[in-house]
Amino acid sequence: MRIFLSLSYIRQYRRKIRNNPQLAGKVKEKISAFKTNPANPNLYLHKLKRKKQEAWSFSVERNLRILFIYIPEGVLFIHIGSHDEVY
Repeated sequence: MRIFLSLSYIRQYRRKIRNNPQLAGKVKEKISAFKTNPANPNLYLHKLKRKKQEAWSFSVERNLRILFIYIPEGVLFIHIGSHDEVY
């Protein structure tokens, strides 16, 4: 599965890592698990109801999620943040 990163995701990721450098390893680990098996129950993958597009989310930590959409080439990560930041 190919993963693409939106500009907003990259900005949010950099901001999160700057404030908490250990988070980079956790994010990498969860993305690897997602690539291997998106249905992994530890990811808490779920579909979101959004007005304009069908988005999905999975958990990195208790209060950190990655929001993404499926595209023909793979998936596009669009946001990373707390529940309130991404929903």
